[in-house]
Amino acid sequence: MSAIIAPLAALASPLGRPLVDDAFLDDPYPTYQALREAGPIHWSDEFFGGAWLLTRHDQGLRTNDEGQISRHRSSAVIRRSSHWLIGIVLLVTSFLLLYRAQPPYPYPLLRLLPMIDGVLAALLAIRYGPALARRMPALLDMVAIGGIGAWTVAVLATAQQHVTLSLPSVESDFRVFALRSAHLIGQFPAGTNNPDHDGVLRADGFYNLGYPLLLWLARPFTSDNPFLAAQLIAALSGALLLLASWWLARRLLGRSAALLALLILALSPLVAEYALYIGTDMPFAAACALALALLFRATYRQPPTDNQRLSVLNALPWLLIFAGVVAAAAFLIRHPGLLLLPFGWLMIWLNCS
Repeated sequence: MSAIIAPLAALASPLGRPLVDDAFLDDPYPTYQALREAGPIHWSDEFFGGAWLLTRHDQGLRTNDEGQISRHRSSAVIRRSSHWLIGIVLLVTSFLLLYRAQPPYPYPLLRLLPMIDGVLAALLAIRYGPALARRMPALLDMVAIGGIGAWTVAVLATAQQHVTLSLPSVESDFRVFALRSAHLIGQFPAGTNNPDHDGVLRADGFYNLGYPLLLWLARPFTSDNPFLAAQLIAALSGALLLLASWWLARRLLGRSAALLALLILALSPLVAEYALYIGTDMPFAAACALALALLFRATYRQPPTDNQRLSVLNALPWLLIFAGVVAAAAFLIRHPGLLLLPFGWLMIWLNCS
């Protein structure tokens, strides 16, 4: 704009002569034409004691628009800056009040700022998560798997506070399992309670041999401590339960709904509680969930057509075998695992017919 405006001190009249004279009063249009040819904007001391003369309509509009845009931009910058400034002042004030000053409660909220960070992270995930999920569908799978890993670490960390058996409770039978996990093959005398003479390969009408076998396999990783081995088995079984349930929900409902189902299951107090208990409950639940997920994956087709309908025996037979092995493991852990057998037969029959 400065390049097209005549310097103010260099020339009082833009045409080098008085603009308002007798000829201008008789016919001003030649003067207007000369001003337009000389430039779009001029300063003159002869109009209103000094004024800018706009000789071109489009240039005047553009100049006015640029001024409005500049004012709008300046006001937007000021508003954004004021919001940031107010937020910083509130944050510093809250920090001084809760950490340095003496509030009305007995001690400062040391976890307040991490809680605020968590809330802000959740709001960001709600705001930008759907768009990221549409652009990167695999991101939901990575979040699910990472969440299962974080959940497992949290359970293992919490399990360190579990140092005694919960009696009377679901852990009442652990003494029997610990004795039987001392050796794979023992002497098995009647009524024995000596681990030197007991063994894994001993089943009766109430206790099956699957859970003592898991303890026997895990004890070398815990310095031959059956209690620590049981805690490790419970936490890993909980992670397997979450993984199998998420995989099954993903096949049935899609990625987004599966992630929501995983979140609900991971935050369930019942799941968290039994992931900390030592016993057969969580390994049995994990084996059942994994068997059902594998069976569904092996027998389900989306979408089947008349020309492409495959029999189960020709489609992923190794998944069927794996599902059978896992179902057998569930039965070896607890006798109700036998209920998976008719369910598996039903699934195979429905998909083969």
